[in-house]
Amino acid sequence: MRELLAGLEEEGVPVRLASGTPTGGAATSPADSGEAATAVELAHAAARASPLDVGVGIDVEGRVCVHHAKRPADRPVVTTDATRARWCGHNAARLVVGLPLKEPPEQLEETWPQH
Repeated sequence: MRELLAGLEEEGVPVRLASGTPTGGAATSPADSGEAATAVELAHAAARASPLDVGVGIDVEGRVCVHHAKRPADRPVVTTDATRARWCGHNAARLVVGLPLKEPPEQLEETWPQH
């Protein structure tokens, strides 16, 4: 989470954090039926709820997904593992402001020390 937020902050885009299931209505997806939501489901739900039309989801398996509300639910912009969370933050912010996406980093990013 720290790396994702750092990427968003470095691009200067506001963020709102939320946790929970992707939808609050009747069970229509595996996440709604008690199974853990995927990063794609979480990101798509966040994008649809966001006034900026961009959402990011992180699932329990450490996958990170960036989605746009106008894309089909099964066609996210970016999906990767948590080792590239900062890059996902940068690209989520770039979607908001209309800048080209950054290429994936050649090497895995260093993460902050866990104390």
